[in-house]
Amino acid sequence: MTPVVPGTAPAVAVSPTARRALRDRWLTAGAAAVAVAVAMVTGADGGRLSLGAVATMLAVAAVGVVAMIATARRWGRAQLAELQLGYTTTRFVHGRWWFAPAPDAPITLGKIQWDWSGTWVLAEDGTVVSAPSPDADPPGLYPSPNRPGAVELWTGHQWSGHFPDA
Repeated sequence: MTPVVPGTAPAVAVSPTARRALRDRWLTAGAAAVAVAVAMVTGADGGRLSLGAVATMLAVAAVGVVAMIATARRWGRAQLAELQLGYTTTRFVHGRWWFAPAPDAPITLGKIQWDWSGTWVLAEDGTVVSAPSPDADPPGLYPSPNRPGAVELWTGHQWSGHFPDA
């Protein structure tokens, strides 16, 4: 039930890769911010926003929020799928894709710390970026010490408080 890291680098088999999904998430955030700014600028008349411009801006912002949630979930699915195969294509240090409080919040401001030293880190083309250390537990789903009978995401550094559906 615990993650197994292969002795040799696995092939990149998840599409989109976690790296691409994370990149798409940031591109979506940038596009949403630009769209809101454009809605504000084009709707301004003499420094004041018209009611139509405000409605457009709110609609664009709502679409942006929905797109950000969708891209975060896509990134999470890709990340978990890669970890189940014993590798990752990302190396972010802090972050999460689920919408629940971090276990140490508010001190950590909701940040979850990751350590990739226990798993294969691969480029999107399959090139080995770093090999796993045999002394480190790889990130992935493990039986939870916090919720009996459940699996919890271990980040390689800390228990995440994330309990994905079985």
